[in-house]
Amino acid sequence: MKIKEKTMEELEVFEAASKDLLDTMQGFKDNLSAQFPLLDSDNWQYDKGSIKVCRADESGFKKRCRVGISYNLKVSLLNEDAEQIWLLFKDWFNASRLGQVERNPNNENLGRYAFSASSPLGDQVDCSIYLPNEWNIPQISFSGYLTARYRACDLDKSQE
Repeated sequence: MKIKEKTMEELEVFEAASKDLLDTMQGFKDNLSAQFPLLDSDNWQYDKGSIKVCRADESGFKKRCRVGISYNLKVSLLNEDAEQIWLLFKDWFNASRLGQVERNPNNENLGRYAFSASSPLGDQVDCSIYLPNEWNIPQISFSGYLTARYRACDLDKSQE
């Protein structure tokens, strides 16, 4: 597992933080695909999400956030697979800037696994696994969210 380290100052800029989040999610998906042949598929659906623009602040600059980043694959996994994916998720994201990793066991008896990783700034990646049963469409998905930040050009203008 190789994750490029970025400084906190770089990650305060929208473009750098957005690229870092996308790279981290892509890297995790690729790592999973290498570990689980069942997930090594061309059928992954990817959504780059959308950029939302906040209201202008007192200096006239607008922060941006990125929402709806996702990977989704319809696939039938087993409980053992979900447990292994949890271990990989925990290791991958603990080594990233999204080091606050949690597992929500509330619906696991229904075959629904939920993991999340977040940063102190509020960026987040969630992983959901639905095992096949009468209530679930079997699948695995990741979704990401990037909190509001200024663009690099806005930060440059504000320092003039």
